[in-house]
Amino acid sequence: MATNYNTESGFRVSAGGNNKFIGNTANHNDDGFSLPVNEDEEVVGSNQLNSNNADGNDEGFHLATENNILVGNTATNNSIGFNLESDTDGSANNNHLRANIATNNNTLIDDEFPDVAIGIKVHYGATGNNIVKNRVAGSGNVDLEDNNPLCDANNWGNNIFVTASQPCIH
Repeated sequence: MATNYNTESGFRVSAGGNNKFIGNTANHNDDGFSLPVNEDEEVVGSNQLNSNNADGNDEGFHLATENNILVGNTATNNSIGFNLESDTDGSANNNHLRANIATNNNTLIDDEFPDVAIGIKVHYGATGNNIVKNRVAGSGNVDLEDNNPLCDANNWGNNIFVTASQPCIH
């Protein structure tokens, strides 16, 4: 299934959890794939995203919930390839990102947010994430970024990248 040119998310989980997204494409949307906390502040976590493509979105994959598994997805030409959010409504904790590809995520889509152009970004407060065996290159700002001091409880391992925000990212 493909979604293109939506002013909101291409694919969005707004209720419930334990969903599977396999082999979908989201092009030129606000977020390609969005797993937020819903309007009733219910967690919509424990989802699986496998072999999906996000191209030309503001954010390729946006996570603000817990216990999601992302394997073999591709994010290209987005402002941020994979964004693990943390705010007062919810945090992207205990997620697993493995064997994903993020390339050329250097497109400034929204001039209000100049701190973009990142392959994989983990916001302060998003912890317990396992980010391994991903390939990231061509990001405008930094390929891999973790805004937690010393990466907190996030595990970064065996990733292939050029630039990182901290030495705890491997």
